[in-house]
Amino acid sequence: MRTMAELQKSLKASYLASVSLLLSVLLWLSITVRPSMAAKEIPVGVILDPNSTLGIMVYNSLTLAVEDYYSEHKDTATKIHLLVRNVSHNDFFTAAAEASRQRPLQR
Repeated sequence: MRTMAELQKSLKASYLASVSLLLSVLLWLSITVRPSMAAKEIPVGVILDPNSTLGIMVYNSLTLAVEDYYSEHKDTATKIHLLVRNVSHNDFFTAAAEASRQRPLQR
């Protein structure tokens, strides 16, 4: 039967082996896996009324959210590009009503 000292020594050795294996895998990944040099740009359409308080708030929020995301995830292979379409309050509701009339919501 093993003594407590032998068990502790065995656990310490297996712990060190696990840590060294993990570090080796991480080092291998950092050397072999490289992000693409040219990020693929994904256009995202945004319809806003730039003359309304809500439109300004939404635009600022979206812009900050995209900037914050990419400041934390610099190696992302895709980049969101916001395509802003300016519409007035009435144009927006007219377009929304027309879109819902042509294509009812599926449930």
